[in-house]
Amino acid sequence: MFRAKGWRIVIVDPKKDWQGRGKEKKPLAKKPENSTVDSPYLTRVFRPDVPVQLFQPVEWDDSCDAFCAKIMEVGNTIIYFDEITQLVDATRVPMRFKILWTQGRSINVGAWCGTQRPLGIPLVVKDQAELWFIFRIANREDRKVVDGYIPTDETPQLVDQALPYRYFWFYSDVLDKPILYKPLTLKGKATHASA
Repeated sequence: MFRAKGWRIVIVDPKKDWQGRGKEKKPLAKKPENSTVDSPYLTRVFRPDVPVQLFQPVEWDDSCDAFCAKIMEVGNTIIYFDEITQLVDATRVPMRFKILWTQGRSINVGAWCGTQRPLGIPLVVKDQAELWFIFRIANREDRKVVDGYIPTDETPQLVDQALPYRYFWFYSDVLDKPILYKPLTLKGKATHASA
């Protein structure tokens, strides 16, 4: 849908494993115009002409600042930060990141992030979150962080229990309570259904 409207997608992957590892590793797009989420085009600078691009900084640095500044200049971009706490954390939030996160939607820049340790996510990210997908979080302290942002009165198991593999909770600001989704196998394909 977003691609059909001319939006671009950026994947920021500090772990450098978006394409998988070893024999399972998928190829990157050789040409920018052939890029997809499964086969993004690897770049070191933001390129407005590339539909789906992959940026792989190891930590937040000047190249990250420049990358985000260019996205804010161009707009119409969805950016996903994989393993966000490698780039920013609860005690270290670069100003350029904070601007993107708090002002991006005014110029059609949508931001998502993922981590296995919600405890380390900066407050500015948690406070601005409209959607939450909570997969298996083994650490109880990390699950308790979620309790401050999602109503858990009717679903205390969200905080009390780690989910089985591939189950997840979904919550949006328009919902009264989170919804549990569990994996199903239909005709050899894994999918999800609400529990």
